[in-house]
Amino acid sequence: MKAQSTFYRDADDDGFGDAGDSVEDCIAPMGYVADDSDCDDGNDSIFPGAPETPDDGIDQDCSGTDAVTCYIDGDGDDFGAAATAVSSDDDCDDVGESNNSDDCDDGEAGVNPAADEACNGIDDNCEGTVDEGFPNLDGDMLADCVDPDRDGDGVDNDIDGCPDDPSKVAPGTTGCGNEEPVPDSDGVDDAVEDAAPNGGDGNDDGTPDRNQPNVASLPGDTGDYVTLVAPDGTELADVAIGANPSPGDSPDDTEFPIGFITFRVTGVAVGGAIDVRIILHGTQGEGLNTYWKYGPEPGDGSDHWYEFVDDGTTGATISAQEITLALVDGGRGDRDLAADGEISDPGAPGVYEEEPNGNGNGNTNTNGNTNTNDNSNDNSNTNTNTNENNNGNSNDNTNGNGNENENGNDNDNVNTNDNDNANDNDNTNGPPTGQETPEVCSDPILSFFFSLPICGMSCPFALLASILGLSVLRLRLRSRRR
Repeated sequence: MKAQSTFYRDADDDGFGDAGDSVEDCIAPMGYVADDSDCDDGNDSIFPGAPETPDDGIDQDCSGTDAVTCYIDGDGDDFGAAATAVSSDDDCDDVGESNNSDDCDDGEAGVNPAADEACNGIDDNCEGTVDEGFPNLDGDMLADCVDPDRDGDGVDNDIDGCPDDPSKVAPGTTGCGNEEPVPDSDGVDDAVEDAAPNGGDGNDDGTPDRNQPNVASLPGDTGDYVTLVAPDGTELADVAIGANPSPGDSPDDTEFPIGFITFRVTGVAVGGAIDVRIILHGTQGEGLNTYWKYGPEPGDGSDHWYEFVDDGTTGATISAQEITLALVDGGRGDRDLAADGEISDPGAPGVYEEEPNGNGNGNTNTNGNTNTNDNSNDNSNTNTNTNENNNGNSNDNTNGNGNENENGNDNDNVNTNDNDNANDNDNTNGPPTGQETPEVCSDPILSFFFSLPICGMSCPFALLASILGLSVLRLRLRSRRR
């Protein structure tokens, strides 16, 4: 007789029975099987060896755990890459497995989210940036430690004379990291400006003139320096001191000891007004009292001389050490007479000295209103007056009533007048105007002494005539007395 065996219920007919439902029999009844390893006899897809679906929470193969998907950790740093693998158990703790895909380089164990960032051109900590926290001068995503052009000036570090200064490829005059002076374009050589007073700082503002586009210094005709200062924000150009542009018709009685100053000012507001200072170093400003320009002006477009006096809007204000030019773009003093944001100014400070006016009075008039009148008048008057009166009066009275009168009157008058007036105005210190010169020759005797040095050649003849007249008179008197 055959012995009985245990058979297990296979309700899902997957070939694996339920260990909790069994019978004893000599042969397997229908619906029973000898295997009791089915972990879910109600689901024919669950049985030992069934295909496992990872991460669904179901143990399809009745291994006791659900299969899970793990990330492959190729470098063994416990951080996986994007590649996955199904773990045979319910964890990813086995070698080569990781439960994350955070590794940005699964071929380098030192590169992972737990690593410290180093300055090496690599994203060591997988934060998505390279060498974060390290200096990056030019901000080009490469730290200076690995950037071949760390200042970003387009020149590699190994040939850049200032690899950390984006504004320089060579130290220049001030060295790397220091701003190089901006060259001006005023037309004056730097070497000339460097020789200006105050060590090349003609306007004494602490900045060399060679580095200021609105300041220029150069020597005038006297050898002393002249410094031009335009407003900040403008620039001087074509600055020069030269010769008289039209010497043939220069203003009368005016000298220009410094020379003719020419310059352009750019960057002026269109139609705007500016002041340009002219600083006169040394003593060259002494005596200056006028400022002339040669060129067109409003109302006369031809080149001509005109005095640039201050009219309240434009003109020159002069002192011994400084001249201020008030200028308007397109106005008087701007040679091109156009409101174009640029002022062109040719002109010169001068000294005006008035010459004698030629009116015969010897008057010299200067701006100080000083009149000097020197009149020398030589007047020779020779007057000889000889009057002799002989009056004979005889009164004989007889008998008390007889009157006999004899009157003898003899009047002899000899008048000799010789007037020689010479007026010579020679600007010497003579008697003041309106005061008569003494008639030194009116007395015949005195005229003898003064005739030669004072009266010239006329008085001797007058004296001779007087003496002759006197002699004749005396002879006549003597004859009468007889």
